[in-house]
Amino acid sequence: RVRERTAALQSANRKLQSEIGEREAAQRELEQARQFAWQQDKLAAIGRLAAGIVHEIGNPLAALRGLVDVAHEELSGQQPQALDRSLRTIKDHIRRLESITRDVSGFSVPQAREPELVNLNELLTRVLNVMRYDAKLGGIAFQIDLDIALPAISGVPDQLWQVVMNLVLNAAAAIECKAGAERTITVTTQRKATAALLTVCDRGAGMSEDTLARAFEPFQTTKAPGKGLGIGLSLCHSIVRQHGGEIRIASQPNVGTTVIVTLPLGETALP
Repeated sequence: RVRERTAALQSANRKLQSEIGEREAAQRELEQARQFAWQQDKLAAIGRLAAGIVHEIGNPLAALRGLVDVAHEELSGQQPQALDRSLRTIKDHIRRLESITRDVSGFSVPQAREPELVNLNELLTRVLNVMRYDAKLGGIAFQIDLDIALPAISGVPDQLWQVVMNLVLNAAAAIECKAGAERTITVTTQRKATAALLTVCDRGAGMSEDTLARAFEPFQTTKAPGKGLGIGLSLCHSIVRQHGGEIRIASQPNVGTTVIVTLPLGETALP
């Protein structure tokens, strides 16, 4: 009887542990879904704010450009070279500001939530153009090498935008954590059989084996308190998996980190 009771207790304990594990997993998935929804709402709010700012800035810029063009034409051949250079400099800066507003405007446009054919190179270029103005990336350069023959992938642009943004911000944070680190983030794309490979590489602080093993766990972070919730890589992993792809990380302490995202080409990614 003792043996039977012991066996029964052991069986009950295993069942209880299994149920606890399933509940914890479900809770983690629920929390991850909540965080993802929060991130989406935050991006939407930023987009609405950006649209308003772009509208307010765009009209004065257009007026200024028109006035400078008229002044330049009317004074053509009459003004000193110094004034001519000044007017050309003003026009160059106005064009740069207009380029910035176009980039931000593209970010503010609501993106489809259903999978569609996506030009990954074009999406990357748009994301990086917008992120150049992020204070977190101050002094950090991008080394970009995109495969111009890369076919379209099937995905949700808004979600893929978020993956790229999180990977770049993580790379920037790793660079800031290492004194004297090379302040360059390398972003590349290439085709491999029926998949597109997106690689984001930095020469920052890197991760230990233990940290790397838990990199995709929700709320796992090496950042100082208040600097991040540790949900970026977890969300990236979830989004990439939903797109039928995979995400891998190679990292060494004080050497750097390389993140490789593999996404199926064409319409094979999502059902």
